[in-house]
Amino acid sequence: MSKTGRNLKQIRLDFGYTQEYVAQQLGLGGSASGLRKIENGQTMYVKKCVLEKAAKLFNMTEQEIENYASNDMRQPIADKEKDMLLSAVETYKEMIQEINEERKRDKALIQDLVEQLVSYRK
Repeated sequence: MSKTGRNLKQIRLDFGYTQEYVAQQLGLGGSASGLRKIENGQTMYVKKCVLEKAAKLFNMTEQEIENYASNDMRQPIADKEKDMLLSAVETYKEMIQEINEERKRDKALIQDLVEQLVSYRK
């Protein structure tokens, strides 16, 4: 079994994807047989285009796929980190809302100024 094929299989399993789904995403004709051959080493090498698509699908680099060790790169987020991320998201949502409100106020002020200029010219 090729190292890359074995790694693709482990990554697919770690992500919880079926062979059919991954085969379709990699452009292997929508059939799991092509992927099965790669994973089981019946295909001696993985085409560059397939590896590129796999890297996109799994949000990894080709190098990361070739050097993959299960659970090394994708460990669960700890509760503390998760809370920090959620807090940051809420903060950004509030900031975006404030910016949108400021834009509305600025737009209203500009419209008022334009109306005043127009009435002043008359």
